[in-house]
Amino acid sequence: MKPAVARKPLIRIAVVESDPLRFVGFRALFDTESDFELNSSTLQEITAERNIDLVLLGSRGGQNLFDQMASL
Repeated sequence: MKPAVARKPLIRIAVVESDPLRFVGFRALFDTESDFELNSSTLQEITAERNIDLVLLGSRGGQNLFDQMASL
């Protein structure tokens, strides 16, 4: 009997309100690794979703980073 292979947990990454070209670049970087799942999201979707491990915030027209984080 072969021992069970331990599988790494999937890391879910949300890219918030990024332009399409930037998202394609992130997708190209993360697609080479099988333990990453990349999703394009809005701030509203992030608050409803509970299984996101990492959030990448894009530029929001001069809005302060701390204000963005507080809205999450």
